[in-house]
Formats: sequence, structure tokens, C-alpha cells
Amino acid sequence: MRADRAARSVALYYTGVDPAHHRLALDVAGGPPLPPTLIQVGGAEILEADARQLDADIRAAGGICELQVWPDQMHVFQALPRMTPEAAKAMTYVAQFIRSTTARGDL
Repeated sequence: MRADRAARSVALYYTGVDPAHHRLALDVAGGPPLPPTLIQVGGAEILEADARQLDADIRAAGGICELQVWPDQMHVFQALPRMTPEAAKAMTYVAQFIRSTTARGDL
């Protein structure tokens, strides 16, 4: 999805609502603490900047976060192992992250 189309889609969601309304923003610092978080984002997708911001917000709130930017990958590339070999590598890392996080008792 192109950025201009994404902006129009978001605008349809909050038509008539102030974009600064608290229900339209993720307040990581003001909410309950998040568990250790792994963010995987494709380097070719429109949400990369959002992923980077979420990573920064979680860390600023004192949370544990690991951001992985997978170069040249699209949104939800992990679900497409027949299209991209990086999908299996990414999912293997997800499993490792879960195992190591639960073994340490970080949840």
C-alpha cells in the first residue's frame, strides 16, 4: 500500500475524531508494562518507521525490545516461506526468542 493510500485509509477510520484522541495513540509509557518484545519488520514496507518508533517507545518506558529490520522484505514476509527464504529464518528466530525469554522468566 502506498503511503498516500494508507493515510486516506487511516483518515476513514477516525473521520470526525481529533487525531490526537487517546484511543488513536499507543501509550506505551502510560500503560501496563509490556513483556519482552520482538519486532520484525520488512525493510521494504511502509510500517518500518512505525516499528522503529514502537521499539524506541518500549525502550524509553523501560521495556525490553529487540527490533529486526529485514532488508528488502515486505509486510508479513514471515507468512510467505514459499516466496522468500528469509521467512523461515525469521520464524526460527521468533521461536528462539520465545524459548530464551520464557527460560529466563522475563514474562
